[in-house]
Amino acid sequence: NHFCLAKIVERNYERLMKKIHVLLGQIDDVIVQAKLLERNEEVEFKSAMLTKMAGELWHALEQDSRVFLKRGKN
Repeated sequence: NHFCLAKIVERNYERLMKKIHVLLGQIDDVIVQAKLLERNEEVEFKSAMLTKMAGELWHALEQDSRVFLKRGKN
């Protein structure tokens, strides 16, 4: 039973890390693009995208944490 739980945790951790890696890559791309832009309007738009991506990352972390906690209680 402990082995099964450890496998579930490991699988969820791997999925979470993949999601984080993808989102951080997107954030890095936005930062690079923002640094290359000269106009404030476009930088502000990119900042909004960065805020949205950070929110998506937070949401993904919350969802995976809830799944993990539910499985741990069973």
